[in-house]
Amino acid sequence: MDSYITTADVTAGGKWVNITSGWSFNATAGRNGGGALQFTGAQTVATKAGILAATEMCCAFWLKVSAIPAATTGIIVPVDVNGNPPASSTGIFQVAQTSGVLRQVASPSSTIFTGTTNVCDNQWHWVEVDIECALGNGATLICYVDGVQQWSTTTSNVQGLTIDRLNIGGAAGVTITYDDFMVWNNTAGGPVFSSLPLGPRQITTLRPNADVTQTFSRSSGSSNYSLVDEQTLDTADYVESGTSGDQDLYDFENFSVSPAGITDVGWNGTLVNPNPGTINFQSSLKSGGNTSLGTSTITPSAYQNKQVSYGTDPATSAAWLASAVNSVQAGIKVV
Repeated sequence: MDSYITTADVTAGGKWVNITSGWSFNATAGRNGGGALQFTGAQTVATKAGILAATEMCCAFWLKVSAIPAATTGIIVPVDVNGNPPASSTGIFQVAQTSGVLRQVASPSSTIFTGTTNVCDNQWHWVEVDIECALGNGATLICYVDGVQQWSTTTSNVQGLTIDRLNIGGAAGVTITYDDFMVWNNTAGGPVFSSLPLGPRQITTLRPNADVTQTFSRSSGSSNYSLVDEQTLDTADYVESGTSGDQDLYDFENFSVSPAGITDVGWNGTLVNPNPGTINFQSSLKSGGNTSLGTSTITPSAYQNKQVSYGTDPATSAAWLASAVNSVQAGIKVV
């Protein structure tokens, strides 16, 4: 959330999708003083379509709820490619009336798993939850709040659904604020739930601040990095290339914090192919002399944010150190 300036920035490029109006981006409401998503009623945004494509996923985030809502409300809802939730509301993650604790619905819908920590006290809470919509026996549902397990169960007859994205929203009569929202699925192998609990996390945005190589043409000026470092998407300045093998690399800002550990380094780019036909791109990340290229991907025909996860340092194949992230170079390659 620290990557944005205005509410319009949140949905620019399609990283987040507006479902209903009324929610906003608050530039100073975040857990660590930066920005956050705020809902003052039953409004909804969604994660990018197609980002999950799995039957199990986890999300972790900072949550602040100003007061206990008058009615139990689903704040995180898994949906399929058509925007439909699973039958019997399976997997819907709720804030409960009266108690202000978190709940998760299994199948049938009368099967409810209920937490013990009141999250509706206008204080920040670190929430981690596993949502599984795999048809049949053995679905795992887990939730932690501030490191305290709220429930952990294996249940049967969970309604089947391939989760395409998550609808995230608020509740009538209260203010719900989200920050540092992380989501991951189970397609990389191994059960998602074994990752929990991660413990509190912070997402830090680092932007290009110098050119390393300039092979892409630029719309103006003498530097390439300055055309791709904005917070508000500006389609009037850009770098471009239609030549296979061209690759821009940029230096980046250093951390403003000293993290005890790093879970992931995420490459973000907003791209478009304005011409007929297709052309592919790859993310490029260089660490310690080792360059790791992402999967060759078709460039979208309308501006769209693309993300690539680098879970380990290419130079060591081990977890990232802050010093390595501070020295990393990254950019884009035409395939």
